[in-house]
Amino acid sequence: MQDFSKYEAMRDGGASAAAVFLATQADKLDLPICFAALRSVFGLSMVEAKGIYFEVGGSVNELEALHQNVIMPTIQQYIDEEDDE
Repeated sequence: MQDFSKYEAMRDGGASAAAVFLATQADKLDLPICFAALRSVFGLSMVEAKGIYFEVGGSVNELEALHQNVIMPTIQQYIDEEDDE
């Protein structure tokens, strides 16, 4: 489990979700971890976290690449493991 205490402290100090998201990127976290931080720290849904991503200038192409290169292969791996059982 990732330690998001730094971002929780930012939130508690009044930082917005957008500011926290930019901080996760400045800390060079992978995009899925940036989303996880937002969701954990602010209690956001994935749709809301994506909204913050686009609010701070996130790219549709980058998000599509994440979907194709990380999310879909992970889902396929899970399906394959379930089929093997």
